[in-house]
Amino acid sequence: MQAFARSFRSMLLSHIGVAVASALLLSLMLSSLYWRMCHDAVLTAYPSMLIVKYGILPYRDLFVFNMVGTYGLYCLMGATLGFSDLAFRFTDIALLSLVLLFTYQAQKRYGMKSAVMGAVLFGILYLCDGPKTSMQREFLILLPLSASLWIVHSRRSGWASFLLGVCCGIAASIKPHAVLLWVPVGIYQMTRERHGWRHAGLLVLGSTLPVAGVILML
Repeated sequence: MQAFARSFRSMLLSHIGVAVASALLLSLMLSSLYWRMCHDAVLTAYPSMLIVKYGILPYRDLFVFNMVGTYGLYCLMGATLGFSDLAFRFTDIALLSLVLLFTYQAQKRYGMKSAVMGAVLFGILYLCDGPKTSMQREFLILLPLSASLWIVHSRRSGWASFLLGVCCGIAASIKPHAVLLWVPVGIYQMTRERHGWRHAGLLVLGSTLPVAGVILML
């Protein structure tokens, strides 16, 4: 009886902890809708607005300091929602939600509550840092990285290796040295597959597609 009571109390406390953390994350998301765009986000949004509205090409018509992948995401935001502060916040929360979803999917093999809490705690830490980190390049590469972790844990096929490469290429178009993060992921994918070098080739092929798209655009 005492063992059952301890087990029930532990389960109840863990559920309460997950519920409280989730409620805190939701409240932070709602309160962040009033944040203004600031710091590097402004310096990225302005060239993106010129690209969308006037067809200006970065590097050729305007000096910019970011890689093309970053402007691609901002241009997508501007073309669909505009460049207002509210559009920026909606986009940031949408990207954060995707990162949390991929993180949960990658971690759920260790238990649902652990996966939920891991994803929720990251969201809380990200939003607690305030508007200055919103949609920074370091955050943007987490989207393809978390997607890669989900892919590598959820399926074993040639398509999985190809999609891992696409994610790597997208991250490289945002921050080139981010490809180093995919080295251990690629090695793990190669070692667990029967035809490891074939999967390595598919990964490299997938990574060239986003990079080739950037080169063609320029």
